[in-house]
Amino acid sequence: MEWNPTRLQTVATSSLRANLITTAQGPALRAGGHQFASLWTRDFCFAVPGLLAMGARDVAQNHLQLLLDAVTPEGWVPRLLDNERSALKVLRWTLGRRILPRHTPSRVLKTPLRREYLGEHRTLAYDGGALLYLASLQAGMPATEANVEAIKRIVKFYERLSDDFTRPIPQTAYSDWQDSARREGPRDFVNYLVLRVLRDAVSRGWIEKEALLEFEIVFHQEFMPGVLRPELSLHSVGRGERQVSLETHLFRIQDAVVAGKTDVAEKLWKALKDHPVYHRAKLPGVPVDPEYAEDQVSFFTKAVGLRHYHDRLCWTWLAAETAKTAKLVRDDEEARRIFRLLDEVCASYGAIPEVLDPESLEAFETLLYRSEMPFSWGAAKILEALDTK
Repeated sequence: MEWNPTRLQTVATSSLRANLITTAQGPALRAGGHQFASLWTRDFCFAVPGLLAMGARDVAQNHLQLLLDAVTPEGWVPRLLDNERSALKVLRWTLGRRILPRHTPSRVLKTPLRREYLGEHRTLAYDGGALLYLASLQAGMPATEANVEAIKRIVKFYERLSDDFTRPIPQTAYSDWQDSARREGPRDFVNYLVLRVLRDAVSRGWIEKEALLEFEIVFHQEFMPGVLRPELSLHSVGRGERQVSLETHLFRIQDAVVAGKTDVAEKLWKALKDHPVYHRAKLPGVPVDPEYAEDQVSFFTKAVGLRHYHDRLCWTWLAAETAKTAKLVRDDEEARRIFRLLDEVCASYGAIPEVLDPESLEAFETLLYRSEMPFSWGAAKILEALDTK
């Protein structure tokens, strides 16, 4: 069955535009239209290429500048920006959608934005700095002295955590994008993002090439110990664990293509498609396989019916990331299949949902929780994937 690229692009564009807001400090992007109406840093940074594809560079650069200005001397990056406590907004709009389903938070924030560095578990977002670094590159942020110093503080943050990049970066619980799960110690996602950062930092002379080479070895030894050809092998989310992540493997494949290692990319893509993590739903978009143990999932997440938020539900952003990767490795049939299913789902709602039921591909819903919609991260990733050549 054919799919309608124009329709999917239109729905994704309208969803992303619906979350553009005006703040006292200029234009910005909120993460969603209801419970995630705060300016979540992670979601925004991943959305930057989609904003650029939509022609909203001014929004991307202004929002990035707000974040760069907020980098602390220690290299901390805010988890989010808002003019009120984000926890209250999440609670109010999670419950309020049941009472007033057509209402959404205001798109005009007249009072100054507050910076929240710690989440509900009083933890930093360990991926935030790396994502801000990479998004700033993508958006072509001005290399002012203040911006360069902020970026360097981010690099120093990871340098301290890794003892000069000689060991894997450990993280506290609930501190990366899968923050419903107690992912402690070195995790593949954060460590691979830092590898991406170091590849650029070396080119700027901010760190020595030897440090990058050392950290590449550290990554291989931590997440695929004993493997003779790590560039061709799948890795685990943590040392000695069976769980495999989808997103980090997609990043590895994309980077192999960019580096001109087409053979490596194609072999890793085949290995990923042969793994159960790729087939957890009708659409590839479930973050991990196997699932998290019951005691690894936070109480609040389970309380609102999201026990399997990060290990069974299908995320639209991850499905789009997979379609982008399929295009890069010239698996056009798979890319079309993913786009067709995304088109059918999103057209039925007239907006981009956050998470989907793995079988029906309907926007996920429980008694207390409804999938965020429109969802900026998913919308932007769809635009990025459609724009990928």
